Amino acid sequence: MKNQPLFLLFAATLGVAVAGALVVDRPATAAATVPVEAAAADSPSAGRDLRRGDRPGRFAERARSRGRHLAEPVRAVVRDLRTLEHLYLLDGRAKEIPDLYRDLLKRTEHPMLRQFAYRRLTRLELRPTNTDGAIALARQSLEEDLKRIQ
Repeated sequence: MKNQPLFLLFAATLGVAVAGALVVDRPATAAATVPVEAAAADSPSAGRDLRRGDRPGRFAERARSRGRHLAEPVRAVVRDLRTLEHLYLLDGRAKEIPDLYRDLLKRTEHPMLRQFAYRRLTRLELRPTNTDGAIALARQSLEEDLKRIQ
């Protein structure tokens, strides 16, 4: 008697799950499918059968439409810098990490890479609670960004 409400709750949950699975597994109607011919010739999904799941992810389409694929070399540089930072930390050479980012600032004028370097340097300055150094770096980064806008 004591376990009867628990059993009923379990049975009701199982029934809802099975009913939901039956609704989801229904085949699509002919009106809901998109034929390949209907796809525009200049769309990223042209030439693919959208009914079979050949459709690329929506995030990949958005990234391509924004031109993010052009920033792949920048991502590679950031990935390499993070790897180097991690290796320096593992080797106990954390004092050399700010020099890595200062060298990057000397070597590049790319806005995204400079912004990344300034942010990492600011965070590194905050580690031993050197807020004055972190504020100075953040202000220097802001000044560069403002010059680039004008």
